[in-house]
Amino acid sequence: NPAVRPYPYNPALARRLLAEAGYGRGFPLTIEIQINAFPADSLIYQTVAHDLRQVGVKPILRPITFADYLRKLATNGWAGDAFGASWNSAPYNDVTRALESFSCKRPNPFFCDPALAEELTQASAIGDDARREAALERLAQRYQEAAPSLFLVEQVDLYAYRPGLRSVRLVNRVPAYEAIEFGRSR
Repeated sequence: NPAVRPYPYNPALARRLLAEAGYGRGFPLTIEIQINAFPADSLIYQTVAHDLRQVGVKPILRPITFADYLRKLATNGWAGDAFGASWNSAPYNDVTRALESFSCKRPNPFFCDPALAEELTQASAIGDDARREAALERLAQRYQEAAPSLFLVEQVDLYAYRPGLRSVRLVNRVPAYEAIEFGRSR
């Protein structure tokens, strides 16, 4: 939804809201993270920790293995207060996969808003492209208002580049190598 804008970076407002919520002196926040799971993840987590410290939150970054991450994600067995993860739209190539990850639709959900889950179910069943897109745009706005996560960066994957390279297509985020053709550059 192009109308959905990033949350504003406003440390003064964050400190005020935390104080109004009774956390004027801050609080500790243990965040379970994977390192080397996506580009620059360590730097991104360090930046998040820095920004949280600026508003009084005392982050503790706790690295976990990929195997631990998968187990905790499947069981909602997080030991920390928060966790870091990357989400993508593959293999659906639309937003429903990411939205399902933040919904009651997944087993053992870590975030569950029944109204959002029902809206997602309804939007996913719409066959008309224009109506489905409009429904998903409304849903994107509602998810942003619910704020189930700190959505930080959009990762863009570059799979291939070479003059004369043709027929590069992806299947479930993996290049279909057998379809790639090499020719002379023009």
